[in-house]
Amino acid sequence: MKMLIIPFEQARMIAPLVKVALLVAHQAVQFLPFTFVALVVTELMLRYGVFAKLEPLGKPLTRMSRLPSVSTLTLITGMGSVLAANSMLVTYRSKNIINDRELVLSSLLNSIPVYLKELLTYHFPVILPLLGPWVGGIYLVTFWLAGVIKLAVVIVAGRLLLGSGREEGAGEKTRSSDGSGKQEEARFIPTLVDAVKKQSRLFLRITAYSLGMMFVVLLGLELGVFDWTDAVIGPMARQVGLPAVVLGPLGVYAVSPLAGVSSLAALLSQHLITGQQAIVALMIGGLVMAPIMYLRTMLPNYVGLFGAKIGGWIVLLSLCCALGARSLVLGLVLWGGHFCTR
Repeated sequence: MKMLIIPFEQARMIAPLVKVALLVAHQAVQFLPFTFVALVVTELMLRYGVFAKLEPLGKPLTRMSRLPSVSTLTLITGMGSVLAANSMLVTYRSKNIINDRELVLSSLLNSIPVYLKELLTYHFPVILPLLGPWVGGIYLVTFWLAGVIKLAVVIVAGRLLLGSGREEGAGEKTRSSDGSGKQEEARFIPTLVDAVKKQSRLFLRITAYSLGMMFVVLLGLELGVFDWTDAVIGPMARQVGLPAVVLGPLGVYAVSPLAGVSSLAALLSQHLITGQQAIVALMIGGLVMAPIMYLRTMLPNYVGLFGAKIGGWIVLLSLCCALGARSLVLGLVLWGGHFCTR
């Protein structure tokens, strides 16, 4: 009998590991090839002087935040892909074109275009039709407020922590590092091979960090490490006077925001909750959901790119901006509701 039980118990223990390993492999196939291509293309563009030609576009922003000109080049790249923009920062840091503080602030700046992209691809076509103009509008404003707070952090921190006149030196250094572009133009294949070799070590480090972190986080989710969300959401919801009917959608929202929004939209359409209660529920769900989402999706990528210390700081600052926006809107809505009932 024991001989039959042991294999079954072992299989039950191994099953979550296999499931998580398959999920990690699926994620790896989706982003690792692009990461490698982005690293190599960035190296080639640096060598051929492509980025130096775009420096004038970044002068107003670099003067305001005291970031080097190359930081605005990565911001422009971030409009297409934040991953590619951050890969550029890794290359700039390895060449000592930027320092650690500039890297952190530049990475935060690279994520600003995401707010515009999600406005067009998620909020307008999905959130507003689901929640309506009032509740959906407040949800949209909260999302944008997080971006405004993040941009303010970059500008204020840049002016306080970075010295003046840094951007010109960085630009000159970029030009000098790109100066060999014309000489190498006639021998593209050797240059490409050299770029691949140079970025391979960095790519392997990114792969090891990101997949390792992803495996740990997904395994924690599979084993129920984050089940504490139910215990957190319930007391918060009752404390602000939300009806019990919202607890289910809030629990769903903490795991899948779109599913949670859809559930709350159904309650709204059936007049089981008011618009104010829906907004409060969304803010509470966001306060609980944001740390999980950043831990699950953002932390592995940023630690993989920048290392544990710098990547952790970037994720923490981004999370604080998101939580700050939700807390501010939640406070205003609760204060406004209390004021209106007096």
